[in-house]
Amino acid sequence: MLGLLTRVLAIAVFYDDCSTDPDGYLSMSRLVADGEGIVGPFTGQPTAFRPPLYPVLLGSLMWAGLTPVAALLSLNLICGVATVWLTWRLCDVFGLSGMWQITATTCVAVDPLLLRYTALPMTEVASACLLSLGLVAWHSVFDPRHGVPENPKRRTRLILSGFVMGLLAMLRPIGFVVAVFLAAREVWRSPRQHLAQVCIIAAAAGVIVLPWIVRNYLHFDAIIPATTHGGYTLALGNNPSFYRDVIRTDAVAWSGEQLAEWQRGVQQSAAEANIDPSDEPAMDAFMYQHAQSAIHAAPATFARACLFRLQRFWSVRAVTTPASDADNADVDERPEQLSRRATMFQAAAVMTSVWYSLLWAGVALSLLHQVRSRGTAGLATLWLTVLSFLCIHTFYWTDARMRTPVMPLLCILAAAGWRTVLTRSAELTSAGPDEPQ
Repeated sequence: MLGLLTRVLAIAVFYDDCSTDPDGYLSMSRLVADGEGIVGPFTGQPTAFRPPLYPVLLGSLMWAGLTPVAALLSLNLICGVATVWLTWRLCDVFGLSGMWQITATTCVAVDPLLLRYTALPMTEVASACLLSLGLVAWHSVFDPRHGVPENPKRRTRLILSGFVMGLLAMLRPIGFVVAVFLAAREVWRSPRQHLAQVCIIAAAAGVIVLPWIVRNYLHFDAIIPATTHGGYTLALGNNPSFYRDVIRTDAVAWSGEQLAEWQRGVQQSAAEANIDPSDEPAMDAFMYQHAQSAIHAAPATFARACLFRLQRFWSVRAVTTPASDADNADVDERPEQLSRRATMFQAAAVMTSVWYSLLWAGVALSLLHQVRSRGTAGLATLWLTVLSFLCIHTFYWTDARMRTPVMPLLCILAAAGWRTVLTRSAELTSAGPDEPQ
């Protein structure tokens, strides 16, 4: 109920953002609802630039009669509330109970990033839900308490786990990386027992992913398991303009005009190389080559850019004052109203900074306990999942929103970290003067 209430309040605050379309998902969803399939909103041609699951889900709700905003809010509210419940289940799975289970779940219910993206047509909220569901399903397979591999129920869980991982990959391609990390760990732990199970999960995931691969091969004559967006995302964070404007000047962000200038330059370079902008696989390969050239030309700057991306991923300041507020303000809006709005954003920025500082302190304590216990703390699955995100977002374009899907896991890790410290402090306090401490 708390999770539902906070999300409804977030929608009320950010309702105007429900009709924005920063990633083009609403436009794609309308075309899906009209029976056009996954096509570009401007070209009308088949596209693989975005993963298919989110527009398919939104388009299905629109086809059923919901307006675009109603479809968005219905899907994000369901996923948001389900994420809160799944966090409770993950706490059961990883040994958090009582006050600490309530603490971790409450953190997810009120997390600023999860609330902020409830009102936006983007995949963050749905990804957090599917990732949490995938980890619950994964643990149901590899937890020895659930029986031997020949158990019929366990075989069903293997298939369901594969389905969820496949859906996660079709919602956000990093799902492929998460699955590889988790599968590698299980095979390393017990090759003889777990290899066959991992193969079953992979086959079940393939049932979900294969239609997308076949469709892309028919349209593009290329094997595209995920998207044609990866090259752009890598080049966006690794190009001479970004290095010059942000990394070498220690700027906080890349301005809109600088970004637009780089995009125009890349388009011109592609045209000079006789690459058709509508040829997505060719443009994707061109973008990868563009990024690799920038990395090889300035390896030291690339290393600084990686550190910059890690800093952005873990940034405590997840809410900032929009730079365009003054430009987009209504002409009738008074200066005191603009000042009040800026003050509200600044207050929100301070509160979120305090919030994430406390969470990151708990995560650091949890990591310290994991290291000191030599990996026996029982949270390796959560850490591996977070590590898979870090491995991608160290190199590709990154900001604080990229961590939204793993916020439930980070809240659990933070609660586990604070539990370790406070429990140890209570033990030391209660120990008598003659008892060993």
